[in-house]
Amino acid sequence: MTKTDRSARILFTIVGYRDPFSKSGQDRQAPGPVLSLLSEMDHFTGIVLVHTGDKTENACTLKQIIQERHGIETVTSELKISDPTDYEDILQGLRRVFRETAREVSDGHYYVSMSSGTPQMHASWLLLTASGEIPARLLQVREERYQKPDQLLVREIDPRVRVFPRVLPSTTPVIAQGPDQARILKLKQEIGIVGDHPALMDTLTQAARVAGHDASVMILGENGTGKDLLARYVHKMSPRAKGPLISVNCASIPENMAESQLFGHRKGAFTGAERDHAGYFMQAHGGTLFLDEAGELPPYIQAKLLRAIQQKEFYRIGDTAPSKVDFRLISATNRDMARGIDTGEVREDFYFRLNEFTLLLPPLRERKTDIPSICASFLPKFNKINQNLFISPDAYETMYGYHWPGNIRELYNRMQKASIMSVDGVITARDIFLDEPLKARSGIPEPFEGFSMESHTKNIRAKLIDRAMEKADGNMSLAARLLGMSAQAMYKEMKKRQSS
Repeated sequence: MTKTDRSARILFTIVGYRDPFSKSGQDRQAPGPVLSLLSEMDHFTGIVLVHTGDKTENACTLKQIIQERHGIETVTSELKISDPTDYEDILQGLRRVFRETAREVSDGHYYVSMSSGTPQMHASWLLLTASGEIPARLLQVREERYQKPDQLLVREIDPRVRVFPRVLPSTTPVIAQGPDQARILKLKQEIGIVGDHPALMDTLTQAARVAGHDASVMILGENGTGKDLLARYVHKMSPRAKGPLISVNCASIPENMAESQLFGHRKGAFTGAERDHAGYFMQAHGGTLFLDEAGELPPYIQAKLLRAIQQKEFYRIGDTAPSKVDFRLISATNRDMARGIDTGEVREDFYFRLNEFTLLLPPLRERKTDIPSICASFLPKFNKINQNLFISPDAYETMYGYHWPGNIRELYNRMQKASIMSVDGVITARDIFLDEPLKARSGIPEPFEGFSMESHTKNIRAKLIDRAMEKADGNMSLAARLLGMSAQAMYKEMKKRQSS
């Protein structure tokens, strides 16, 4: 493998008995799982064929075919195990194989094929990737007998979707190298990303790592978390930093104008086209195109975008020849696009093309320790209205107890109003929360004669359990983990409810 290639895309795959060719059915020379995958997806710069001792010949033959047909650098690596069903041996062997490759390609983009090998090997790949120990994306080739006409032959398996149980992150990742922290902090300050909560810093570190690649990035996060700032951060951290960053709010594009705005048009192409127009894709040439709220695009526009994203070419309205364009794609959404596939609102191929790498921005309620520094960053803007503003301790205490559904955007708006309403420059809890009672904000009632603290805490406990069960879709073990309880304690709680 090429040393330290920042654009490297490495595929790891087990070599099975059906590789390189299928040996069942009428056509015994039909492509096996690995060759089938490459028939749909051959953009890899390197392939690691992992094989057991009895599959050495299969691996060597497969390597030769791949290099002849696809011209992809391919290496073989023996998985030295005595039992192909022994989980511990398989896990240690896969760690070794990945570590050896990672030493040579220290900043590559990794993929794992789940279509060959024993069930124990499949489970081991799933555990290693779901835990984050191996930073790779899982691919699966559908068997021909199960493939429907409207389905892709190769699909990605995302272990983060809710149908999978939660796998705790590994504390000892196989790849420990990280981007320059000094550069991360400097760019973070320049762009205006405020806070140092571990969840935020982890996202920024991941973003810095992926910025050097041209892989499409999808930013997930609630409204008001700063997805646009993270997109700018990835752009500025990338080799395309000197090129343009074109931001498009997909939710605001009129459906009848979407094609014109995205791809552009020639003069006279339709009524009202009085001059040539370069669309957003052409404007992003040499830089980055940021599609904010990409999940709002209708399916027929998603289909048109696929060609532009995959082949980096498109047709302007009125053109007979395609326009070539060089750009890096970043998208953002606050909706569950994976679920949109089931409802038909999101095309599966569009989703996976956007989501070659995922960055998750934590909501403000999960990083409340950043609230003081975020507020401090706002004050200089508001001091023009009311000089020498000061935030009182009771204001911070109440802000810590609030759930912030609108995230940082809501905090900004509340601070702006509070700066106007404050008396003598002191911002109090009442100034920040003018539009709702204090009791509703903090969830802490005012004590009164006859008040029962035991009853109140019992009610809160019940509500937390109900909320956890709702988030876990009725899965008691997952709900227990969300609450930091053992499964046995959760079972007792539910049993106690049923008997009362």
